[in-house]
Amino acid sequence: MAVQDQDPLQAEILREVAEEIRDEQYKKLWKKIGPYITAVIIALLAAAAGYEYYKYDKHQTELKESFELQDALVMLRDGNVKDAEASLKDMSQNAKSGYRFLAAMHYAGVLAEQNNSEEAVTVLNELATNSETPAPLQAVALLNKVALAADLENADYKALTAELAPMTDPNSPWAADALELTALMALRQNDNEKAKAALQSIVGLQNIPDAVRQRASENLTLLNAAK
Repeated sequence: MAVQDQDPLQAEILREVAEEIRDEQYKKLWKKIGPYITAVIIALLAAAAGYEYYKYDKHQTELKESFELQDALVMLRDGNVKDAEASLKDMSQNAKSGYRFLAAMHYAGVLAEQNNSEEAVTVLNELATNSETPAPLQAVALLNKVALAADLENADYKALTAELAPMTDPNSPWAADALELTALMALRQNDNEKAKAALQSIVGLQNIPDAVRQRASENLTLLNAAK
């Protein structure tokens, strides 16, 4: 249904559904899920590197950079955004350990908080497409990249949706997030049927939080009411 064919009530319902999906996705930016992902990435880095990881020189580098990242996050917490941003950017480009990936993710979060979405998207895209980035962080980077890129003036919704497609598989641990974003971009393209299909897929997923399933169901009901 094209925008010009919608009556005011229908248009308002569709707008509210799109905004709710967008807001929920923004809540999942790095600062909200960082602690969980940090633990996963550190565990993966340790496991992947094996015994060599614990050699003295590498351990010292890892230890030094972990403190540098912690210092940057403390600065950020205390409101010293400028210095924190500079430190995170430097680490994301020059750190020799796996902490460079974590620094890059935090750096993207700082950029997004300052409404520098285009640069944040660039940083996230580099993380998502870098074969050295641990897989869980690649997924998080891609989801957040799409969430931010979808709001850019020149957003290519079809291309962004295609990037998410592999993550919408029911067996993917990121399926619910990817499907929510798919629904959002379908609504932005006035493709209500595709949005409803994505939301219906979320409702049918196994092992997702009840709140996520309920939100998808409620939004699906609203879209069905906007026929």
